[in-house]
This record gives sequence, C-alpha cells and structure tokens, in this order.
Amino acid sequence: MKLEMLTDIIICIACMISTIYGFVSILITKKGLYIKMVVLAIACMMISRINIVIQYLTNGTELQGYHVGLLGVIGCFLFLLSSNYGEMDRLVDDGSSEYTKYRLLSWIAPVVLLTIYSPVFFSNGSHSRTAICTVAMLFLAIAARFHFKHLIFPDVDYGIIRCIRGYNVVALVLCLATTLMMMADVLENSVVFFVAGIVMALCCLIMLPLLQKEVAKWTTI
Repeated sequence: MKLEMLTDIIICIACMISTIYGFVSILITKKGLYIKMVVLAIACMMISRINIVIQYLTNGTELQGYHVGLLGVIGCFLFLLSSNYGEMDRLVDDGSSEYTKYRLLSWIAPVVLLTIYSPVFFSNGSHSRTAICTVAMLFLAIAARFHFKHLIFPDVDYGIIRCIRGYNVVALVLCLATTLMMMADVLENSVVFFVAGIVMALCCLIMLPLLQKEVAKWTTI
C-alpha cells in the first residue's frame, strides 16, 4: 500500500468518527445552524475520502486527475465558508469604516495559502488535477479569510467570536494542511502528503468537540 493511500485511509477514519459524533451529539440534538454546517463540512470531507478509499480497495488503483471525491473537498470548505460568512460574519462586522483595517488584514490568510500552493502552477503535474485542486483552493482560501478575520476582529458586542477562537485556529490549521496536501498531491511528494494528512486528520477529529464546547459558552455570556 502506498503512503498516499494509507494517508487517505487515516483521514477517512478520522472524518467518519467525527461525522458520527456530529450527527449523534449535534444534528440529532438540534443544535444551532452554525455548528450543524460545520458537521456537514466534515461529512463532505468524509465522503471525499470514502470515494478514494473504495476505488483503491475495489480496483487496486489510485484515482488520477479529476474525480468525484474532489467535490467533497470543495463541499467541505463551501460549508465552512457559508457558516462563517452567512451565519457569523453579519453578527460580528457591522460594516463600519473603523474596522476596515481588520477586513484588509484578513486577506493575509488567503494570500499566504495561495502562495504556498503556487508551485503547482510551475510543475508538470496533471492539468485536470491541477485545475480541480485550484478550484477547491479558491473556496478554501476564502473560507480561511473568515476564520482568520474572526480571530483578529474586535469582539465588540456579543462575545461570540471570542468564545470560538480555538475552533477558528484549528480550522485555519485544517486549511493549511489541506493546501499542503493538494500541493503535494499534484507535485507527487509523498512525505509532505503524509505529514499534512496526519495534521488534517487530527483537525477533523478535534474540530467538532472543541466547537461544541466553545459554543456552549454563548449561553453563559
């Protein structure tokens, strides 16, 4: 078994554990929409890895170029983006000019991630895989912007983003690890792929329990 496939199996198991936890403790107990969307994000990542693992176990081959599993990665960060932009940001940022510097500083995160990813454009990797990974990177980078924004933005009214800063840190690490994985995948660097994958699996495992613990503080503010 190749190191890349072992990495995908580890991520798949981590996401399955996290998704089961999320469905049992969050979706069934009817928690808020924000945390439910994070559960669905992890579920999308799980579906992505299940698709890759099943292909390997049934055919003994790895998926090359574009495949449906990559849509799961896009779905994951689309849900993370939607939860922060659609549910959280309107409560945090009233659009006033005094916070313009924080909005501008928040673009540091996507710029850094896209810079890390940029070597794929100078490689001889699969064009179709590069294209779909780049599409995924766009959603990832924008999602990272809001996670970073909610780390640095002043918590002026409700205290809601102060409570979930731990979650936002883990989500940013997930964005970084996924960026490194996609870059390593295109560049065929097994070691970076494995290390980033282990970090990614750990993030998927701890995100939901951490977020649930932090969201519980909202009711005590």
